[in-house]
Amino acid sequence: MKILIIKILLMLLIFNANGQSYYNDSVFYAIINGLLETKYRDVGLVAVELDKPSAVKAYFIDANGDTSEMDPPPPPPISAPIYFYYDKMMFINMYYNGQLDSIEAENMFQRLDSVQSYNLDSSQIIVKTFHYQSIKDAFRSKGFEKGYHYMDKRYSKIGYLKLSTPVFNNGRDKCIISISAFKSSSWTSITYLFKKIENNWHIAYSQYDN
Repeated sequence: MKILIIKILLMLLIFNANGQSYYNDSVFYAIINGLLETKYRDVGLVAVELDKPSAVKAYFIDANGDTSEMDPPPPPPISAPIYFYYDKMMFINMYYNGQLDSIEAENMFQRLDSVQSYNLDSSQIIVKTFHYQSIKDAFRSKGFEKGYHYMDKRYSKIGYLKLSTPVFNNGRDKCIISISAFKSSSWTSITYLFKKIENNWHIAYSQYDN
């Protein structure tokens, strides 16, 4: 009986009430908490849900009738629940800027297919967390205009961050994370490349997202 109870407790530690697994990586939390202490000091909440960044690919039919991949692809339409997408050009830009080598750029782009969505472990974040699902539900039930009004009234003053699941290189000394911040009735979404230098993580590259 004791063994059964222990197994159940272990399962509860791994999965949350929604069946979503918690993201358990101390490096990730160190990076996020560092940003909360510096660049995002005026933000009071972080969404529990980490969103899987998607690799955006587009295709066209060439003169021979063959299907070919178009790169860079056009961005998907902007919508209000936030989601994160990376096209290959972003990784190419990091390569040309000297932040990734060609193998890292290709491997990290291909890794997007295996990255999953997770939930944060709230105990490892230095600010309060909340469930972003409540905002999605508001947009779904109220429509865009009323959904935005609900979000603005409830969260604009305190502000919140929505995070992507991190993408590491093979050496785990570089990491890409996208962060969408909502504060004072406006969004700002930035994708960061972090680099580990002498056991500290620094922003090596950043770009504003559409």
